[in-house]
Amino acid sequence: MPITRIAAFVDGYNLYHGINDTDDGAMRCWLWVDLHELVRRIAPKDSTEIVAINYYSAQRGTQGSRDRQAAFIAANQELHRKEFRPVMGFMKAKEPDCMSSSCLLPGTKWVEKRSDVNLAVDMVLGATKPAPDYDMAVLITGDADQVRSVEAVQEAGRKVIVAFPPGRYSDELRDACSIETQNISSTRLRQSQMQDEVVVGGWVAKRPTEWPERPGSFPESTQQA
Repeated sequence: MPITRIAAFVDGYNLYHGINDTDDGAMRCWLWVDLHELVRRIAPKDSTEIVAINYYSAQRGTQGSRDRQAAFIAANQELHRKEFRPVMGFMKAKEPDCMSSSCLLPGTKWVEKRSDVNLAVDMVLGATKPAPDYDMAVLITGDADQVRSVEAVQEAGRKVIVAFPPGRYSDELRDACSIETQNISSTRLRQSQMQDEVVVGGWVAKRPTEWPERPGSFPESTQQA
């Protein structure tokens, strides 16, 4: 039986905010997720090989947020050096809409730029090459803006599984997906956790102390063999 090559395309902000915001933050303890392991649990079990984990995001606004995101990316990259590929956009200040109440609020609103387009372009290009990069895409997002990219990948003969982050869902994505859609549950996130510390070269990427403690027992450190 031929091996099905799987490439994952992860909308980082969609996944983060889905976990962070669902049930008033009750799932925040599961933010330290091993993306390769999560995709392995989403993908079909038989005759498959994960060839790429493409992660799309942008640097957060505050230094603390940037440090937590950097640790998360470094840990995933260390554990899965061959497969994990972060693709970073950028944050841009949004001009206030003075016809709305947002003008009355202090502070600046920041919006993520390029990540959605980066994801869509990479997914479609990988499917439409003369020698495609993958046979099946696992798309982790609830963003209906990806409907056309899903359709284009399928028109090129590749298969797509859409996995919705917690609290994220799209009827349009569900209808566009020819194989199946799944909801990422708290159980699946718990099963896909990294260990608290991942040795990365000469330093250690640590699970942020700002996140709630995880129920149950998790090993304290791990290092790529």
